[in-house]
Amino acid sequence: MERLMVLYVLFPVFVFSQITGKVIKISDGDTIALLLKGNQQKKIRLAEVDCSEKRKGALLRKK
Repeated sequence: MERLMVLYVLFPVFVFSQITGKVIKISDGDTIALLLKGNQQKKIRLAEVDCSEKRKGALLRKK
């Protein structure tokens, strides 16, 4: 039973691991491109960030 509890507590640590890299591009206010080890690029969208999209600002200025 104790082993099951330890596994239950540690499971999110293994599933939601962290990655590190260098930000090489900001696509929108909440989307970035990272350069990872081995020159791999990965596009990541940040959660809970409240900012406008690139095209949305241009549409608001036209009105």
